[in-house]
Amino acid sequence: MVAGEQVEHIDVCETPVSVARFADSWVVACEDDRVGFVDGGTVELPYGSRPRSVIVFEEAVWVALQGTGELIEVGPNGVVDTLPVEPDTLGLAATDTLWTAPFRSRDGEARVIAGETAHVLER
Repeated sequence: MVAGEQVEHIDVCETPVSVARFADSWVVACEDDRVGFVDGGTVELPYGSRPRSVIVFEEAVWVALQGTGELIEVGPNGVVDTLPVEPDTLGLAATDTLWTAPFRSRDGEARVIAGETAHVLER
């Protein structure tokens, strides 16, 4: 195998935006307002949701929706939970907590989300 060589192509969506490892498979945030699970299952989101980042945190899949300012937890069968977090939500990161950040940060803002309780802890 050569560095940068495509090993396999799997159709999940036409325009993938972000990808994360989930269990023994992969999950993809798609430009066309969908979240696709490589092993099957597509979650259709409302028009204009604009999923941008996907991350696995505490065995759950979280997706930042830039268009609605929400953070959603999704599974192969649909949306599990929806949290309003920040207008223009874009970035996700995880340490021992889940962090979100907007595309246009005001004064370096970020929010901490509790994985199990799924609510905003601080700004």
